[in-house]
Amino acid sequence: MEWEDEKVIKLIELYRSKQLLWDPKHSDYKLHPKRFDAFNDIATELSTSVTEVERKTHYYREKKCDSSNKSGAGTEEIYEKCLTLLQDQANTISEGLPAFGHRSICFTCGNSILRATRTYSVTQDRQERNILVVHVPLHLISRLERVCAACWRSATREFQRRDQHDSNRPSLSEAILPDVLTTLSPYATGSYQKPVGMSYLHGLCQASVSNAVKEVTMALNKYNMLKKYIHFPGTLQERQAIINGFLNKYDFPGCLGCINSTHVAMIRPTEHEERFFNRKHYHSRNVQITCDSDLNIINIDASYGGATHDAHIWKNSQISQHLLELHNRGEAVWSLGDFGYPLRPWLLTPIVNAEPGSAYENYTNMHCLTRNTVERCIGVLKARWRCLLVHRVLHYNHHMVAKIINACAVLHNICNRHRLAVLKALTCGRPSNSSATTAGCRGWCRTTALS
Repeated sequence: MEWEDEKVIKLIELYRSKQLLWDPKHSDYKLHPKRFDAFNDIATELSTSVTEVERKTHYYREKKCDSSNKSGAGTEEIYEKCLTLLQDQANTISEGLPAFGHRSICFTCGNSILRATRTYSVTQDRQERNILVVHVPLHLISRLERVCAACWRSATREFQRRDQHDSNRPSLSEAILPDVLTTLSPYATGSYQKPVGMSYLHGLCQASVSNAVKEVTMALNKYNMLKKYIHFPGTLQERQAIINGFLNKYDFPGCLGCINSTHVAMIRPTEHEERFFNRKHYHSRNVQITCDSDLNIINIDASYGGATHDAHIWKNSQISQHLLELHNRGEAVWSLGDFGYPLRPWLLTPIVNAEPGSAYENYTNMHCLTRNTVERCIGVLKARWRCLLVHRVLHYNHHMVAKIINACAVLHNICNRHRLAVLKALTCGRPSNSSATTAGCRGWCRTTALS
């Protein structure tokens, strides 16, 4: 009597859950009472007899798959279950455990092959073997003994169908390039999604632009991407390279980076509004940025709202704890911050009202000249990605705003690595050879056009 497809699928799932029926590595694989109990459990679930279950597993391996292939109906899900079991067995064998060494075990479905059953050697048909070897590890294929004919044919036909489907799909670079270009447009211009999609360059609806921005932003926020492009020096050689960069450009010794915070405007959040309303009377995220002498961002923290003070962000940051550990180990390294940060042996700030002509004034001038690097870094960052400017408010929830900020920082470092020029920058307009005053360098910063 023929079973319905749903019942056959349930049979395959139950058989798959009983590992001792198809896995030779199982401790109870050779214990017939245990195997009988497993078949009995399957028979109970299906409301049939043990003999019927054993007969049907063999029947649908040899007859059902073959006849269904000819009719072309009701086989897709059955194939999928068989292939899932195949992958489970492949993962188990690839762990270095004994493979299916017994010649009476079917690799694909795991059922016992009777002597009268027609079988295929894995290496018998070279064309089919070449199809299968693309999807199954070569070392796994070489260790297999036999598969039943029906399962072998169903597997190779399924793999052929998948190969044909994949060949019609565009390559990975062709598939993601439109999404990347679509995302760069609102990042660089600060425009809304609908005008970006309506542009003749894209021709997308607002929903498609939204999906592209989300996917690319999440990809740029993956740990591997952040670690690759935003990297704080972790070894002595890396720290020495950054120290030498500041020493050669500004004659300031021991500087491991310049630190500052900047506000990125956003719409009014729907939760915890008080955390994002800053002292400038708009909603924002307060972003802490640390850069080297080449304007590369080596650390960024966009996890705090605009109402948080710069000193609080610094106190709870990982970079602060790391510099403290370096100080305790005796390394003479420090970061440079402005008046908003506390003075520490590993965080140097300017001296207020230093006496003219004194060593204190000379230190403050050198400090402001060197620390101006982070001001220019923030200016270049916002000039490249104008969505971060105060008058280009980000219309996203505060979680997405933080991810967009991180994504822009990654893209900023990529641009620096490839030496891409900045046409317009919100940067410091003071000449590099000019002397700083004790008032710091904040008054020098203005919007300029770089030639």
